[in-house]
Amino acid sequence: MIWGTVDPFIEGGPVLGRRVANATFLEAFLRADPYQAYHFFLADKAAGKTLLEWINERFPSLTERGSVVVDTRLNLGRRLADTRYHCMHLSDIFTRYTNLTQTRNTYAANIFPRTGLTHSLSYTHFMPQYLSHLWAGVSSRDAIIVTSESARLAVRSIFDGLRQAYGFDEEHFPSPKLVTLTLGIAVENMPSPEQHWTKGDDESPGLAIRRGLCLGEEPLFLYFGRLCPYSNMYRLHLFAAWGRADKSGPPHKDCSLAPAGRA
Repeated sequence: MIWGTVDPFIEGGPVLGRRVANATFLEAFLRADPYQAYHFFLADKAAGKTLLEWINERFPSLTERGSVVVDTRLNLGRRLADTRYHCMHLSDIFTRYTNLTQTRNTYAANIFPRTGLTHSLSYTHFMPQYLSHLWAGVSSRDAIIVTSESARLAVRSIFDGLRQAYGFDEEHFPSPKLVTLTLGIAVENMPSPEQHWTKGDDESPGLAIRRGLCLGEEPLFLYFGRLCPYSNMYRLHLFAAWGRADKSGPPHKDCSLAPAGRA
C-alpha cells in the first residue's frame, strides 16, 4: 500500500500549535511505518531536500529501502495516473484540500480517500475555504479529521450554515464526512513519576510533574493552550470543566488551576 501527500508537515518559523502537531504526527506516523511507501509532492526541490534530510536523520531505514519518494507537484498528475494510492493525507483542510480533489478526479487511477486535519476553525477568512468543500467532486470516501466532538459540531454547523445561505442541498453539494480522532500524547516523552524539578533548579520552572504539577505540597494544574476566545479557546469552558471535575474524579479542593498559555 502507498500513502501520499502534497504537504511537507515539517515547517520552519515560530513555534505554533499547528506546526508542532503536524511534525509530531509525521514523526509518529513514520515510526509506526504502516505503509510500503510514502510519496511526498512538494512545492519545489528545496522543500523536498529539507524534508528528505529530516527523514534521513530520524528514519534512515525508510530511505535505505527506497520507501520514501520526494517529488514536486509538477509531477503529481503523472504519478496519480500510474500509481494506485491507498490514501492521501494533508496537514490541514484549507490550503490544498480541494485542489488535490480536482487533480485526483482528473488524473488518478483510483478514487482514493483524501483526508485532512482541522486546526484552528473560527477565523472568518476561512469561510471561502469551507465553502470550497461543498461540491459534486467530493467522494464518499473523503474525510475531514476533527480532534474533538466540539470541533465536529462546529464544522458541521459551518457547513449547514453555508448550505442554508447559498441554497446548496446536501445531495448535489456533498461535503467530506467528519471523523473524530482525538489528539494523543507520546508517552515516551513524558517524565516518569520519579522525575521532578526542584524550585532551586535554574534550568526548570520549579515544578514537579506527577499526575498534575506540584508547587510545594499543593498540586497545581497548568493549561498551556492559547488563551484567545476567537482563535483557540473560550476560557470559561475551561473553568466550567474544572468545576465539573469533582463529579467525575477525586476532589481537588486542595488543587489549583493556572491558565498559563499566551493570548
